[in-house]
This record gives sequence, structure tokens and C-alpha cells, in this order.
Amino acid sequence: MKNKFKAIFFLGFVASLLISCSSKEIPYDLVISGDVDSWLDVDEIWNELNKSSFEFAGDRNKGVEMQSLIELCGTEGDYDVYIKASDGFMVKLDGETITDTYILYSNKLGFCYISEKHPVNSRVKFINEIIVKRNYGENEIPNLGIHVLTQSGDIHVSIGELLIGGYEIIAYEDGVSCLDEVSIEVMKQKKVVRLASLVDEEIDSILLMDEEGSNRYVYADNFFIEIDYNRINLFTNDKSEYYRNVEGIIVNPPATSVMNAYYDSKNYLENDEKVMLIFVDGLSYSQYENINENYTGLFLSNADEVKKATTVFKPVTNSGFAAMITGEPPIENGILNRDYREVKVDTIFDLIKDMGKASLLVEGEVKILNTNSELILNIDSNNDGYTDDEVYASAINIMNNGYDYILIHFHGVDDAGHDFGPYGEQTFDKIKEIDRYIKELVSSWDGKVIIVSDHGMHNFLGCGDHGEFRSDDMFVPYMILSGGEYEK
Repeated sequence: MKNKFKAIFFLGFVASLLISCSSKEIPYDLVISGDVDSWLDVDEIWNELNKSSFEFAGDRNKGVEMQSLIELCGTEGDYDVYIKASDGFMVKLDGETITDTYILYSNKLGFCYISEKHPVNSRVKFINEIIVKRNYGENEIPNLGIHVLTQSGDIHVSIGELLIGGYEIIAYEDGVSCLDEVSIEVMKQKKVVRLASLVDEEIDSILLMDEEGSNRYVYADNFFIEIDYNRINLFTNDKSEYYRNVEGIIVNPPATSVMNAYYDSKNYLENDEKVMLIFVDGLSYSQYENINENYTGLFLSNADEVKKATTVFKPVTNSGFAAMITGEPPIENGILNRDYREVKVDTIFDLIKDMGKASLLVEGEVKILNTNSELILNIDSNNDGYTDDEVYASAINIMNNGYDYILIHFHGVDDAGHDFGPYGEQTFDKIKEIDRYIKELVSSWDGKVIIVSDHGMHNFLGCGDHGEFRSDDMFVPYMILSGGEYEK
């Protein structure tokens, strides 16, 4: 009788397995991953896809064109396709050659790749992953991937490159489950790359920035970079700290940030020293180094103790400007990019008003952020294409009218850089012009002077651009001078 019950139980167990297996019409998994807008589980939508009928090797077959599958994921530009079988076999195809080639499904062979234009060994069986890797052009970096800025240079690795370049699979503890006195560890498999394998220098600390505009300084040296679909996460080897949606990493970052402009101004004002903040839009630290090397007669090239500073992500005017007048990163002050104008926290202008002091903002033609300050806007009255001479004239004429804090915003370096590139002759002509204005302003001011930029700029297609996690965009000069100590 006992054996009969065992047999019934066994048959029931087998039946339940068969039912659970048959509930999924396609028992094999296939994922399209890599440098695409969204990863695609092909097996989950296979029966909904439009299929083409074609003849191959004397048989009629139905399959989905490879290119149409890739397009469902969203990708563009020049790319390669890596087809990976469950046993680890892989082939690489030029993305331009995959038209009129197909993915078909076989109950015996799983997902298969069929092509009459590629060599016979391209006909991969039991495919479980198709990886798209974009081929980026000169000075182009991936929008999805990991960006690491180091003392020796920038490292930009796309999701596709990480997937084909060799990652580890580790068991990540995700909790503990208990029943009576028995406990088990619950884990997830994670695809990871060690940060130290990418960086050729000793890591003392890192600065993390994410899509939400946060800045986190982490003092540790061992990190895993996790490939989480088309996102990047970071966690320490001991798994004590975990950071999601990382945009970029600065290894051994500078001690100074554009946010220091707020705290340095606050400190001087609280000690009854006046402050002039000169905001040179779009001046990168690499441009400053070029000035130092090639234009030794300029006022800026002779300034003492010029520091390399980080700006915030995203490195655009609204975000950098807000950081320097609030002392907070975008996640706190609310200015994530160019689309935002309303600051969520108090600015230096609010602080100055509470202190019973007077402040002034001297701007170009447009008000960038809504701030609680007296404001002078300046149009391009002489039609030379820039407002820098008008901004300078307004500032020099009113600067000694009882103001404790003046912020002067020069736009010309950024404007010229966009048109002629950050290292174009016309851009450096504009830098020389603004350098003269700065010398006059500093010489005429009885107080401290802070000179800083909101972001840098990189070469792109013969012009200039910014807004990416790269050294040219993320590092700017930062200097503090004493006014009135220079000859006019």
C-alpha cells in the first residue's frame, strides 16, 4: 500500500513538472543585450512576432529577420552583433551584413541563426544571447556604459564592450530566509567587472555621480561594477555599500568642487569681507592648462594657487550655476539640466539677504535661474555676437556702489567654444578678451575674488559640445584672489 501511494505521488509530481514546462511555449531563453535602449527577451514575444517564410537547404522555414529584432531594441550607428550559444560558442557579425538573415526556432535545436551570406560556422544553434556592440566614432563616447575619469586619462566602456570583454559572475547575498532553526542565504547571480581591472592606478577614493544628480565620495579601494541590463551599479567587495544607476566615477578626485564657491563666499561674508564671483561660462581646466603653457602673459596664467575642481553632472550651465550658488548637488538643489530654472534650496543670495547685506547678479541677455537677487541683464548692444563687453561695462560701473557680493557671468568662452571648438583660435581670442576684463575687475575690487566655471567643453565634429561625463566637461579651474592687489 505504501508503494502504491509513492507511485501516485511520483506520477503527480511528474505531471506537475510537465504542466509547468508546457506552460511556457518556448522552453529556451534568448536575450538581446548590449548597446541597445532596452534589452529584449525574444522567447517571451516570439509567438507575437511577424515571421518570414524562406527556403533554406531545401526546406521551407519561418523566422524573424535579425535586423528587425535588433531594431526592436533600439540602436543606431555602426555596430557589430555577437551571437552566443549556450555552450559558449560565439560568432561576430558586422551589423551591416545582417539584412536578409534570420533567427528561427527549432524544438530540437532551440534558437538558430540562418544566413546564406556568411560562412557556414555562423549557423549557431542553441543561441541564448545576442550582444550588440556599437562602434563609436572619434571623440564619441557611449551613452550607456561606465565612464571612469583617472589621473592618466578617461576610460569609457559601453555595456556591449563589458559583456563581450570578460565579466565575472558572482553570487550576491540578497538576504536570509529562516524556518524554525534552519536558515538559508538567498542569493542573486550578478555580472560584474572589477573597477581595479580598468584603472591603472592605486585607488584611495572615488567620487560617484548618478543620473539623479548626486555626488558621493566613497573612501574605499575595491569595487565591483555591475552590469544590470542597460544600467550600471557599483558595490564594494564586502557588499557593505551599494550604488545604483551610476553615471560615472572619478578616481582619486580633486578636493575642490564648484560647490566650494558657495561655502568660500559664505565664509568671507561672515567675516565681513566682500566677495566678487566671476563666472566664466564654459572654461575647462584643460583650456586653463593651455593658457598656462601658451599664453604666459595673460592675467589668468599668472594667478596663484589655481585648483582643479569638479563640476556636477550634468555638466551644463544651469546645473553648474546652481551648484556654485547653493553648495548642493543637483539632486538637492533641483537643477538637473537645462530644463530646470527653479532652485529648491536657499542660494547665496538668500543668505546674503538674511545677513542684511546687498548682492547683485550681472548677467547676459537671459536670466538663467530664478534667484532672490538684484539683477542686471545686458543685451548685445554693439551687435558683435557676444555680451561680454556689455557685462563688463555694467559691472565696472556699479561694482563699488555698496554691494557686498557681486556675481558676474561671462558667456563668451562657451559661445565661441560651441562655434569654433574649445581650442579654436577665435575661442582663445575670446579668452584673451575676458582675461582683460577680469584683470580690470579684480584690480578695482576691494575684497575677495572667486573665479570659477560651470563646466568645460570637448571637441565634437569641428565644434564644441558639453554635457557628458568626460574630463574636458567635468573639470574646471577654481581660484581665489585678493582684489585691488594688481596693476590696471
